[in-house]
Amino acid sequence: MACILLVEGDDDTLEAMRAILAEEGFDVRLALDGDGAMTELRKNGVNVVFVDLAEAMRFLDELAGQRDLDRVNAILMSAEMRPISHPRAAAVLRMPFGIDELVALARKYCG
Repeated sequence: MACILLVEGDDDTLEAMRAILAEEGFDVRLALDGDGAMTELRKNGVNVVFVDLAEAMRFLDELAGQRDLDRVNAILMSAEMRPISHPRAAAVLRMPFGIDELVALARKYCG
């Protein structure tokens, strides 16, 4: 089972996050959008999903309706300065973020 799923529409950000987390020893899967993320969750399962704001709300709404995926922690990534929350989001990672912040959240939710 993969530990982390990254859902990010920007290829450069997606690859940078993947490289950092893989270097830290995490098994990382990738998805470009919420639909791809749900497919990946069903196919491989993960412990935590980092999802960018562009895909987040629809994805989190869908995730909230999937009781068999309650074990999956979702982390919302956003550059928005206004308060953002969703009942299904375990945490919010403000962009731009530091490597230490990213790795700390991954460790917290992947064990």
